[in-house]
Amino acid sequence: MNKLAYKTSTFLVRLLSDLLKSRVYTYGEENIPKEGSIIFVANHFTRFETLLLPSFLSAITKKNIWALADANLFQGSLKSILNSLGAVSNKNPDKNLLMTQKLLTGDDHWTIFPEGLMVKNKKILEKEGSFIIVGDEGVTSPHTGAAVFALRCEFYRHRLKRMLEKNEKEAERLKTYFKIEDEKKVINSETFILPLNLSYYPINIKKNFLNTLAEKIEKEPSSRMQEEIASEISLLFSKVDININFGKPISIKKQFDNPFLESDLSSRRAIDFDKFITSRDVFRSYAAEITRDYMSQIYSLVTINHSHIFALILKYLTKSVISEEEFKLLSFLAISKILPELKKYFIHPHLKRNPIELLFGENTEYNDFIEIALSSKVIKVKDGNIKINKERIFDDTFNSPKNFHSIRINNNIAVILNEIEILQDAKPLLKNLIKNSENDLKNRIKEFLYEKALSDFTKDYSTYYIKEESKEKNIGTPYLIEKKSNNGIGILLIHGYMASPFEVKGLAEYLGEKGFIVFGVRLKGHGTTPEDLSIRTYEDWLLSVKEGYVFLSQFCSKIFVGGFSLGGVIALYFQTIANNLAGAFAVSPPIKLKDFASNFVPAINMWNRLIKKVSLNKLAKEFVTNNPEHKHINYVRNPLSTLDELEKMVNKLEDNIKKIQLPNLIIQSHKDPVVDYKGTLKMFENIDTNFKELFLVDAQKHGILIGEDAIRIYKVIHEFLKKSFAQTHFIN
Repeated sequence: MNKLAYKTSTFLVRLLSDLLKSRVYTYGEENIPKEGSIIFVANHFTRFETLLLPSFLSAITKKNIWALADANLFQGSLKSILNSLGAVSNKNPDKNLLMTQKLLTGDDHWTIFPEGLMVKNKKILEKEGSFIIVGDEGVTSPHTGAAVFALRCEFYRHRLKRMLEKNEKEAERLKTYFKIEDEKKVINSETFILPLNLSYYPINIKKNFLNTLAEKIEKEPSSRMQEEIASEISLLFSKVDININFGKPISIKKQFDNPFLESDLSSRRAIDFDKFITSRDVFRSYAAEITRDYMSQIYSLVTINHSHIFALILKYLTKSVISEEEFKLLSFLAISKILPELKKYFIHPHLKRNPIELLFGENTEYNDFIEIALSSKVIKVKDGNIKINKERIFDDTFNSPKNFHSIRINNNIAVILNEIEILQDAKPLLKNLIKNSENDLKNRIKEFLYEKALSDFTKDYSTYYIKEESKEKNIGTPYLIEKKSNNGIGILLIHGYMASPFEVKGLAEYLGEKGFIVFGVRLKGHGTTPEDLSIRTYEDWLLSVKEGYVFLSQFCSKIFVGGFSLGGVIALYFQTIANNLAGAFAVSPPIKLKDFASNFVPAINMWNRLIKKVSLNKLAKEFVTNNPEHKHINYVRNPLSTLDELEKMVNKLEDNIKKIQLPNLIIQSHKDPVVDYKGTLKMFENIDTNFKELFLVDAQKHGILIGEDAIRIYKVIHEFLKKSFAQTHFIN
C-alpha cells in the first residue's frame, strides 16, 4: 500500500462522505480492542461500503484499513482508486500472505464481508445452527475466510514464539517471510475478529436522474445496472441514517489452548501456507464455529427502526383492511410496550423518542413508511383505510435468484422484513397485541398513558426531592376526575409556571361535578423542585400536554383545553397544533410580565455561561427568590434558564395567534401584580375567531382560581363551555 496515496484517497472519500446527505452513526466503539490485530466482519448491502467503511474505521482506529473486495470491482479507473485505498481483490494470488503479514505486525487492520456478495434482499436464514444466504446464484453459505485468516495469523504468532525458543533458524525464516521487524510486538499481541452491522434507515429506493442518463447512454441498460444506480444514489444522496454497530470481539488466542495443535506449532520443519498440517481438521472445526459466532452477531446487531415495527404489524395482521387510526394505535403500543422487552438489540435513536406523535398529529417516520409501502405495492390507502396486499408481503419470488437484482426497487418492504427475520422475540408479543379490537387498544393506551403520567411524576419526585422544600407528593400528582360523566366531553386542564396540577384542582372538581371528564396534567419539571424545572424546555411542557390530550382522546368524544397562567398560554397555542379540539379557555395568561426578573434573563444567562467557561460556578446566578401567593403549591426559587423557555412559549403563541379559529374564553384581572393585562387584551384582539369572550376581574392577585371568589371564575368557565355547544345536546 502506498501510504501517501492511501492518505490522499482516504481524505477524498471522507470529504465525499461529508458532502453526502446520509448521516453515519457509530455505536459500541468501546468494543474495539485498543491493542492487537483486528479483522472487521460486516454485512454487505451496497457497493459503496467497500469504499466508505474502511475510511470510517480508519478514522476511529487511527490505523490503515485494508479491505478484501470483489474482483469484479477492479476494472477501469476504479481499480487504481481501490488499490490506493487498500482494497485487495479476493482473487489476488498473494492475498493470503499479504493479509497474514499485516495482521501479524498489527500495524494495519482488515475488513471482510463474509457474505461473499452484496445481499440486496437481506435474505439470511439460520438453519440448524448455520446461516444460509439467498443470492443471485441461489442458496450459498457465508464464507469462512475471515475465520481462516484469523486462525492462520494466530497460528504463526504462536509458532514464532515457540521457534524463538526452540529453532532460531526457523524463527528467522518466519520473520523474513512475514516481514517482521519487532518480534516481541508480534508474540505479545493477539488477533481478534470484530463483527459489525450496517443498517440503513429509511430504505426508500427510487429511480433517479442517473437511471434516465443510463437509458440514454445505453439503450437497454440491464435491470441490475438500473437497480444499482437507483439504490446506491438513493441511499447516498437522501437523508438516510447509516448505523454502524460494533459487537463483541472474538478472541482467536483462546483457540490455541488445545493440545492437539501443539505438534504443528512446535514442529521443527518449515510450515508455509501450502504445507499439510496434522491439525487441519481441528482448524476447520474452529473456523466453522467462529464463523457461526460472528455471523450470529452481525445479524443480531441490526438497528431496529420504525419501518421494522410497521412492517411486522402488516405481516402479522390477520385482516387485509385496517383503519389508519387502528394501525397507529397498534404501532404506538408496539413501540411503548414491546420494544422495551427487546433489550439485546440496538434501537434507532428516533425509536427511543416519545412515540406520542404517532397518535397526536403528523409523524415523519409513519409517513416515510407509508410512502415505501405504497411504492412497493404492499398497501393501498383510501378514505383513511389501509388495504394490505398479503401476497406481496409473503411472495417468495422476491427472494429468488431471478429477482435478486430488482428487489430493492420493487419491494423494499420485503427487504425490511428479511432484515429482521432474526427478531424472533417480537413475534409472539406482536401477534398477541394484534388480537385486540380497536376499543381494546384504546383502553390499553388509556391505561398506559395514565400509569405513565403517574410513574413519570413518581420517578421525578424521587430523583429531585429536597427535604423541607419539596411539596407534599399529592400536590404534584396528575389526576383524572370522572364522577358522573354523561356527555363524553373531556377537559384537559393545565397548571401554571412553577406550580403543579393541585393549583387547578378546585376548578377540576367543580367541572367534574357538572359532568365533564377532567384530566389535570403535570408539566415536566413541575411539582418536584426548581432543579428539575431548570433542565426542562417548553418542548417538554408541550409533550406533557400532548400525552394528556391523547389520553383523553381514547375515551372522550370532544375535548376542551384550558389552563392557568403558563397553562393558559399553552392552552391557547395548543389549538393551533391539535386536531378536533372543541375550544379553549385561558386564565391569567402571562403574555406580558410585570415580574422584573424576566427582563434580566438574557443578560443573566449570558453571565452564567461565561462564568461556567472559567469554572467559577459559585458565582453563577441560576435561581432568584420567588415569593408566591400559594407557598404550599409554588416553588420558592425561580430557575432563570426556564424563564427563557417561558418567553419562547409566549413567542410561539404570538407567532400563531391568528391561526386560532375555535371558541375561546380569556379571563384576566386588570390588577394582576404579575401579568400586565394590556398584553392580554392585545392578544385577545388578535384571536381570529367568531366566538371569543373576554372576562375581566377586579382582583389584586394573580392566582384567581384559588380562594373564596374563585367560584365566580368557575361559573364563567362553565357557562362558556355550555355556550360553545349550545347547538348540540352534549351539555345539559
